[in-house]
Amino acid sequence: MNNLVVLAGAPTGLREHVADSCVVCGAHEALQQALFAATEDGRLVGVSVDTGELVLEAPLPGPGAVIAVHALAELDAVFVATAEGALLLMHLDTETWETVGEMEGGLLSASCSPDGELLVCLTRSMTLVALSPSSWEVLAERDIEAGSVDPSSSPSFAWRADGHKCTMLARDAAGKSRVTVMDRECAPEFV
Repeated sequence: MNNLVVLAGAPTGLREHVADSCVVCGAHEALQQALFAATEDGRLVGVSVDTGELVLEAPLPGPGAVIAVHALAELDAVFVATAEGALLLMHLDTETWETVGEMEGGLLSASCSPDGELLVCLTRSMTLVALSPSSWEVLAERDIEAGSVDPSSSPSFAWRADGHKCTMLARDAAGKSRVTVMDRECAPEFV
């Protein structure tokens, strides 16, 4: 835990820049020391952790609830996923949006691995899709067991520090919590 930096209570400047709205999702970009947040009023806001200064403010490109925000340092971009299934990149150098994919039927959850080499998405049609953020190619696609995820729940992912294992926490159709440990190809190893 030597690399843990506690931000609680630290002045980040984010509050001042989103005062009229609520933060929906957020991400920390370690190289630039910036916090990025999608707001309820449809903006992507970035602030410097060191100075609290605004480094980015851009309207989200279209309607839709944001379900994930991740900083992708290798691409110098911020990834945003929407419930409608849009996979978007905000290029930080040009402050322009790029649509890199679309998940038909929409998404329940999306998460990038800590190494930034894998993006896992859970679609509303109950399919796990693993993509490469460097090429946006589909690396693996697996249907999940019927009833193992309640489509009205908010499943979430957690990663092992090296990015080689992923855990999905979800409520099943019976309302019980369910934890699934998967490898990088979305194959369940433990339920």
